[in-house]
Amino acid sequence: MFVHPRKLLLARLEAEGLEFRIQFDEVQQVLLITMGTVITEDSVIATRSAVRLFLKAKDSKSVIADLSQVRHIEVSNDFVWDIAARPPALVTGRPCVLVAPKDATYGMSRMFQIIRNTPKLEVVHSMKEALELLGLKALSFEHNALKLAHG
Repeated sequence: MFVHPRKLLLARLEAEGLEFRIQFDEVQQVLLITMGTVITEDSVIATRSAVRLFLKAKDSKSVIADLSQVRHIEVSNDFVWDIAARPPALVTGRPCVLVAPKDATYGMSRMFQIIRNTPKLEVVHSMKEALELLGLKALSFEHNALKLAHG
């Protein structure tokens, strides 16, 4: 029996309790990554992996990573340095905006931005700011979410 690799990935991530959502606005070609309430090293690695797989199938003009729901960050500064030093999961040169309204997520995002030193990477406090930065009014998703969450 053939099982699609994406289904295996989803099953593995759900079993490990990793929580994030990937949505794609087909019209504006914007990828939205929404992190869950806890960011761990495993969830960051899994999210990067899922984004890479998604971007092999769909071309995105820009990416927004929404950290608004995050309540706990369980990653070390060394891990942030390591992830920032790796090749980006996104196409180089495409705008990427990190939405980080809370002090802890904003600080971690700024640290990542400074280490990564990429001109198209921005950190903002709200989704409204992210949309304005990208010249958009709103995003539209019609049943295209890939949600990974613990149950």
